[in-house]
Amino acid sequence: MITTYRLNTAELNQDFLESIKHLFQNSDIEIFVKKASDSKKEVFKYSDKLIQSVENIERRKNLKTYTIEEFENMSKQLVSK
Repeated sequence: MITTYRLNTAELNQDFLESIKHLFQNSDIEIFVKKASDSKKEVFKYSDKLIQSVENIERRKNLKTYTIEEFENMSKQLVSK
């Protein structure tokens, strides 16, 4: 399971830690921390692209198709990079 929290450092407290402990009961976890983006434009830009992609799939528009051989060759090339 992956969970993302977005909060201000002022909100870090014991309740936050307890919620993580409750969610992942007795599990080893990894914690990755990065400064949140200052711009919501990036989120909306990604969201708009994702919505457009889903609509394209539903309408079977702007799709790329590959034979199994082409897919396997492309996969091998990507793995070898």
